[in-house]
Amino acid sequence: MQENILNSNRGNFRGARQLLKSLNPEKVILDLATDILRDIWEQQRATLGQIKKPLQKDAPGIEKQINHLVDRVMTTDSPALITAYEAKIKELEAQKITLAERAEKSGKIQGDFKTRHRTALALLSNPWILWNSEKFEDRRAVIKLVFSKRIPYSRNSGF
Repeated sequence: MQENILNSNRGNFRGARQLLKSLNPEKVILDLATDILRDIWEQQRATLGQIKKPLQKDAPGIEKQINHLVDRVMTTDSPALITAYEAKIKELEAQKITLAERAEKSGKIQGDFKTRHRTALALLSNPWILWNSEKFEDRRAVIKLVFSKRIPYSRNSGF
């Protein structure tokens, strides 16, 4: 049975809800958070670009190996060698496709900055939104994000 202190209607707990509802960070804080998130976004984009380069460099080497093996298949008369070459060609083709898919996926970040971080900034600007999600984990996260220490409470005066 999880009874939540901030949603309780008993006594002075209403003051804690009001405190949480009234929290609105200053514009400077939100601008700073936006700048930090944008820096992280740009670092991720740069990192993804660096990951994509080696993948693209490997593709021509694989293509060259495939062409070499195809030439060998054309010049050989041995069925056993032809079968072995064809198996190796299939393996290299699969590698080439895998590299192309990885290069395609690693070079892109889904969405743009504004779309991806809109929710995070909305939650920072109004923690009450996350609190109302009814998930215990979200509520615990709000408490950890909003309050640096335990919420001081007095039986006489409340929060």
